[in-house]
Amino acid sequence: MIIIWFLLFIAPLTLFIHEFGHSIGAYLVKSDKIQLFIGVGKRLFFFRISTISFHIHTFYMLGGHTASERDPYYSKVEQIIISLFGPLLNGVVGILSTLIFSASNSSVLLFFNLFNIWLCVINLIPYRIGDKQSDGYVILKIMFGRQNKRKSM
Repeated sequence: MIIIWFLLFIAPLTLFIHEFGHSIGAYLVKSDKIQLFIGVGKRLFFFRISTISFHIHTFYMLGGHTASERDPYYSKVEQIIISLFGPLLNGVVGILSTLIFSASNSSVLLFFNLFNIWLCVINLIPYRIGDKQSDGYVILKIMFGRQNKRKSM
């Protein structure tokens, strides 16, 4: 039963929190356009709040990404802010929910807390698998001068 909870609720919510963190970072550096995508497959629904558009797809438990644009392009510090805010928000949510719900015996809440903390840590480790890059890898690439002209988390 916990696997169903994890696949249908915990993983998608945690991925949304992560991508929303990138969106917050992009919003703070005054991006012109921010798009948050959750899942793959046919788009189920779309909505917009301010400069952030949310795209939710059929298989919403299978990852996500955030893209943002601005003219003039982001400075290195602004790119790092956008990259850091995804894992940072997962870490904050994981720690706060652990403190708030520490007395609870709910395995669902425990998985939610642990998955948020795991997503924070794993995304800060620099690695690349094919075209997929961790936020830590993106940050190192930015720091050492190899930056993209289009921001996508």
